[in-house]
Amino acid sequence: FPQLGETVYLFGLGESGELAAKFYHILCGLLVGLALYGFCRSYFSKKLSLLAVALFLTVPTVVVILPWAYVDLIFCLYSFLALLALLEFFKTGSRQWTWLAGVMAGAACATKYTGLQLLLLLVLFTLVEHLTAKRKGWPAGVTGLIIGAVPIALLYPLRNFYFTGWPLFPFQLGSLSLHPGVNWDLDRTQLYLRWLSSFGTFSEKGSVWDSLAAPVLVFVRGRFGEARFYDGVIGPVFLLAPISLARGIKNREVKLLYLFSSLFLLYWAFTTKQVRFLLPVLPVLSFLVVSGLTEWRNRAIQVLTIILVVLGLVVGIEQGIKSMSDPSPLRFWLGRETRDQYLGRRLDVYAIYEEANHALGPGDQVYLVDMKNYGYYLNCRWRADFIFEDYSLSGCLDKAAGSGDILDFFRSLEITHLLINEGLVTDPTFGLKPRPLTLLKSFMHDHASLLARDVYGHALYKLTYKDQ
Repeated sequence: FPQLGETVYLFGLGESGELAAKFYHILCGLLVGLALYGFCRSYFSKKLSLLAVALFLTVPTVVVILPWAYVDLIFCLYSFLALLALLEFFKTGSRQWTWLAGVMAGAACATKYTGLQLLLLLVLFTLVEHLTAKRKGWPAGVTGLIIGAVPIALLYPLRNFYFTGWPLFPFQLGSLSLHPGVNWDLDRTQLYLRWLSSFGTFSEKGSVWDSLAAPVLVFVRGRFGEARFYDGVIGPVFLLAPISLARGIKNREVKLLYLFSSLFLLYWAFTTKQVRFLLPVLPVLSFLVVSGLTEWRNRAIQVLTIILVVLGLVVGIEQGIKSMSDPSPLRFWLGRETRDQYLGRRLDVYAIYEEANHALGPGDQVYLVDMKNYGYYLNCRWRADFIFEDYSLSGCLDKAAGSGDILDFFRSLEITHLLINEGLVTDPTFGLKPRPLTLLKSFMHDHASLLARDVYGHALYKLTYKDQ
């Protein structure tokens, strides 16, 4: 994937470790709020501008991911700045704003692949604005946007093409083929796309009605950890955004923001319906909610908005605490426990990873089977599948006639040890099918010796080859 956001985190990791990296994401979230405040001050009082910021920063999903070393708020920042730069271009006619919008859109492309869709959306948005405003020389605005974006947007596709053969790896593009040795294939690409399309679908295959209803249902039916309920919570307060439409909109910029929001929600509804992918439009909706409040000046609606903001904050904090295995990092911050002790409480695989770090030598290599791909915590050499974490092994087991074929599979990868989630692999619903599981158990009995097992069912084995 594009890694501009992750590259930024290297500064934090190099200076002060994981916590510093997480503060970069917090910073980006606060910068979105600052940009939103500055934009709102052109229209509203300080109090109403702060209310718009509060609407965004108290979205439960924003509260939850804010302290993560993630890229979604970095993407949201670049997207929002690109939109604001375009609005300045529409207002002033100065083409330098289109170039700046392009640079920001290019940075969004270098952060997430959805930045490419955002760039196309901004081009469409610019064309519609030019047509409705009957602006002369409309190609110049679109050209400036593209010229500013493309050099930055191409950085990671070019890198991917060099290393993998697919510019948009892990997604296939045209008839290009993967380089030999890349642990991926078209079958897994299709599985991955199928998984991405499962969000916000209430039937096995999904329907057009799921997409048409999603721009409303996501605000009232969102749940954390459930793909069909959009895997996140925004809250119903943003359903107040259209209220100013009832009295008509006089300000042209507000009309344009309604247009952008409609285009974005439509694009989102017919692609991957995850709440995280909806974040870039939330600052705009926050502005529109406050704009509606100023139009109506209804005390009941204002009180309802404040109540929903507070509830959103409460839900976000509660979910953030719930998502942590031990909610308090206070002992670590106060120096009362070590980094290893803290991570051992937070990550169920950390202890067995440490066992692998101690057990493996320079010439060893461990193979991970459904063990999470937290390679940052493995100081030894390791191999694993991307996303579908037992895909290659399952394929080997399906074709294997006996233990010898399985041994040849691991030998070809230069594997000396296995880290395996035994509970998941043997699970009757999510684990291996009976025949492959029987083959794996037989292989482990003949060619593997147990070195360590933790309380979660994760186990470290050393493989024994015939020539050892």
